[in-house]
Amino acid sequence: MPGPEHRPTLLLAGDGEPLEDALVAALDRRDVAVRRAPGDAKVETAIATAPDMMVLMGDAVRDGGRSVLRAMAQSPAASVVPVALLMDDATLDARMRAFRAGAVAVVERSASADAVAERIAGLLAELPERPGEARGELGETTLDEIVDLVRRELRSGILSVSRDGEAAHRVVLGAGGDVAKALESFVRELQPLVAKAEPLRYHLLEATGGRLRLDEGDTGVRGDRRVLRDLRVLLLDDDSGRADLLAQALRGEGSQVAVARVALMGLDQARALDPTVILLDATAIDGVGFDVVRAIRRDPRLRWASLLVASLDELCPSGGSP
Repeated sequence: MPGPEHRPTLLLAGDGEPLEDALVAALDRRDVAVRRAPGDAKVETAIATAPDMMVLMGDAVRDGGRSVLRAMAQSPAASVVPVALLMDDATLDARMRAFRAGAVAVVERSASADAVAERIAGLLAELPERPGEARGELGETTLDEIVDLVRRELRSGILSVSRDGEAAHRVVLGAGGDVAKALESFVRELQPLVAKAEPLRYHLLEATGGRLRLDEGDTGVRGDRRVLRDLRVLLLDDDSGRADLLAQALRGEGSQVAVARVALMGLDQARALDPTVILLDATAIDGVGFDVVRAIRRDPRLRWASLLVASLDELCPSGGSP
């Protein structure tokens, strides 16, 4: 039996759930440490307790959990917490609505608290092991399927398409950007390549840990360093001058900042910081940055950090490197 220090932590949020007491007892028998979030402080409690997962129930899921999920998504510190919904309705449509709002799972409410606890405990064990990657060969039919999949489920991540011996084409799909517009532009780039005889290969790297955000377009935060205030930030940049300027500016906002090059060797420093947010220049995704993101998402300690893909030139106080 695992010791107390190894028990996963679950945060329950929402009032009026008849199963709550029995559910807490059943989870305790499965070595899950349960905490409760006050009704008016769900986001603050999630930040303070840093649980392995949060479960919304009772009045918190009357709107499909959308209000709480929106509030969680607005905070880089809270957005890294996986959120599941305990609901009577676990149909496909209900699950799709929940996933679009940012939930990682829907647990069907039943008369058996023990069965519900078993499902939640299973999710706690499963989430860290989700690979978050899909691969395959790409033809026109497959391309259409990928487009439909991304549009239907609003997946966030990085889609990479390449042919042997050639540079990969990549698109970042994340909150803060227009996913449909980005995908349509990407598909137009790929159409001439798909028509050739040589096979293309796709690699979809999903954001199965912390959230992925694309700081572009009319988002209200473009170039705004205040969204990183008071957070632990890992800044990945190969431009040392720009990195120094930006790190100083972020520290002036109260953030703890570690700087590393965009390379796999820089991740030891990242683990020591235990970052809340990893900040990566958008241009790096077309190079080794893609492999770095893959390594981050596979790392048990780093995978829950939010990934912010942005123009570092715009975030710099001088507008760029010296």
